[in-house]
Amino acid sequence: MAEKKNKSDFNAMNVAELKKYLQERGVSVSGHLKTTLVEIASAVERMVLPVDPNFEKDQTSDDDKLIIHDMLIPNPFSLKTVNNFNSSPPFGLYDIFNYFIYHSTDYDKQGLAAYKSFEDYRLFDDGYVESLLTAQLNQEGVHVYVAKVRPFMKIKTDEGKEHYDLWFILEGRGTNRGSVLQARCKCKGGRDGGCKHIMAAMYALEDLINSRGKDSVTSAPCIWVKRPRANTQACEVKNLVIKKGKKPSYEKRKRKKTFSQNIEKDVRAPEDTNPPNEKYLRRFTQKMSQLKTDTPVILPLFKKLYCNSEVDTDIHEEPAKSSDNKAETGIMNTKLREVMSNHPIYFH
Repeated sequence: MAEKKNKSDFNAMNVAELKKYLQERGVSVSGHLKTTLVEIASAVERMVLPVDPNFEKDQTSDDDKLIIHDMLIPNPFSLKTVNNFNSSPPFGLYDIFNYFIYHSTDYDKQGLAAYKSFEDYRLFDDGYVESLLTAQLNQEGVHVYVAKVRPFMKIKTDEGKEHYDLWFILEGRGTNRGSVLQARCKCKGGRDGGCKHIMAAMYALEDLINSRGKDSVTSAPCIWVKRPRANTQACEVKNLVIKKGKKPSYEKRKRKKTFSQNIEKDVRAPEDTNPPNEKYLRRFTQKMSQLKTDTPVILPLFKKLYCNSEVDTDIHEEPAKSSDNKAETGIMNTKLREVMSNHPIYFH
């Protein structure tokens, strides 16, 4: 057991040694002078903070000792992976929720109904999953998936990388085929297998198997394709381009008008393209005059244009006679005759 240090021991250290001592215990040391660092180090020593509280140094050794079904599984990052998911077991939202309901406090009964509003689903939907590969271990009966996910709200990880490396393992046989067995991510919150990067990679696999996987031919490989992602990388202020938005135009759009005399194609029926001659119109006027119904409104105009005086006289007599016949046989005339016959004294 290491001896406890006192304030004099910290005063004997230089600034670099004090920063290393505090960084090993997860304490931020930027922007402090030596006197302040000595006070912080003394307080940390009294609190007995552990070294490497985020368990970052021993992750590799834990990955090398992965045991599933009483069998030693090699480091998933060292496996030969391919981009072909034809042999993947059935995997859906139920398997994701069943695994993460024990690893995340957000996934309770109410949270499952709004899972698309969580940050882990937005990582998948916005295209932060950079890579997804798989390896099938037939002897162990498991399927290993290795993925790379970009960090959210920053350009690089704390280690200076552009993405987080992670893996998760699914059951490959039995009644629990497709269930999540273990998962691990190299971010600070991924040691227990319940970080948002692992969930984003699982959503990517679920989308491939249940959505895009249906469109692929059985004999052809089922390949994962990266989702498009908007350019949200940070840039310097001098590179920003600020423009004033254009106001919407409320003017009516100018349309090209086509007049009837400029139309070359005649859309009328063939029998209507040739105008009728005068003989046809005179015969039509005579037939219209012989109708036993009410006189058409247009008949006087037709008689004036296409009929002579003799024909006009003959034509005029027929409608008058028909109108008299109609008057004699009309309902009102019949009623009037009945009234006149019953009360003759009032009509003489």
